Amino acid sequence: MNRNYKFTTILFAALILVFASGTARAQDTNYAFVVFETSVTKKGVETSDQNPQEQRIYISNVVEFPNNTMNDRSVFRNAFKVADEYFIANVSKPLEDKGILHQYYDDAITINNRESYLDSRELVEEARKRVLENLKERNANVFTFNWTRDSTAKGLETSQPTLLYRGAEQPLYGASETPKTPPAKPNVKPSTKKKTDR
Repeated sequence: MNRNYKFTTILFAALILVFASGTARAQDTNYAFVVFETSVTKKGVETSDQNPQEQRIYISNVVEFPNNTMNDRSVFRNAFKVADEYFIANVSKPLEDKGILHQYYDDAITINNRESYLDSRELVEEARKRVLENLKERNANVFTFNWTRDSTAKGLETSQPTLLYRGAEQPLYGASETPKTPPAKPNVKPSTKKKTDR
């Protein structure tokens, strides 16, 4: 009886190990998207009724995070920090150079809509779609941007922030609104040739 019990216990433990290893293989890669909720103003322009803050939300594409080592798992646990460093370097800082300021706090950065157990790309993509649908109901300008783990990202050329939805009551600030000096009119001298009849 004891021999059968021990055999059954060993078999059960072996099945658990096989299931666990299969699950681990299925989760070798984590997936994430990020949302930034920001307030946007013009650089050097005081906020007023004529120049109110723009409520602007950015949502990224879905990116991959390898999950093979302890270091990989540590990086994914700090995905919001990875996203923030990327956003500053490739969205907010380049736009600041063009006269557009972004303000936001750490709690305005969300990964995967704070949903747990999204263990496949399909589930993360579905969560992103739900977030996009909900953002339509917000009085905010919604932008998408390209998030990449590639260390060679080149600012706006890589991130490509793009207006997706326009908030009905929101201003929209952009580099194109920075005052420009109009081009000088060409100095055209009147012709001195005599007009001949044909």
